[in-house]
Amino acid sequence: MMDSIASASVFAAFTVALLTAAIAALSDFRGMKIANALPLTITAAFAAAWLIDLAVLSEQEVFGAWWSAPLAGFLMLVLGFLLFSAGVIGGGDAKLVPALALWTGLGGLPVFLLYMSLAGALLAVLALVGRGSKAAKKLAGLCGEKSWPAVLAEGKSALPYGIAIFAGALGAFLHTGIAAAVFPALH
Repeated sequence: MMDSIASASVFAAFTVALLTAAIAALSDFRGMKIANALPLTITAAFAAAWLIDLAVLSEQEVFGAWWSAPLAGFLMLVLGFLLFSAGVIGGGDAKLVPALALWTGLGGLPVFLLYMSLAGALLAVLALVGRGSKAAKKLAGLCGEKSWPAVLAEGKSALPYGIAIFAGALGAFLHTGIAAAVFPALH
């Protein structure tokens, strides 16, 4: 009985994290911003799921070794801080990556970074093609004056990297088995 309640709680936390990450990606597209509450929500959902996995579920079936997820999050927080300080990424991106890295753990981190990089490269190609284009101007009218298409329509170079971060996390969740651990029907 306790395992089923614990599993349902981890499932709920994972669902909250995944939906919140999707909202962060959409927010970045629509306004080139990721509100602080979004990575914080993902981190809080992780903390709840991690504690349940650690305390209730047998053999830490979702996250593996207890130190893997916190270490992955910490490493990405340090890297994010350095990249933000250098002006390479925005503050929202610097907070969203470690929040989602908590969910991948060290084992899933390379896959997360690979998928995120591939999605980021695709965004960069779209930005190069779309910058100053008529299509960007038309999309800007539909999406709003602060949206990514509006930024591109003005001829500026910017990427809503929250989209790439979400794609990387989604790819890592599906590829590494965390999704299967949380959603047993995927086995």
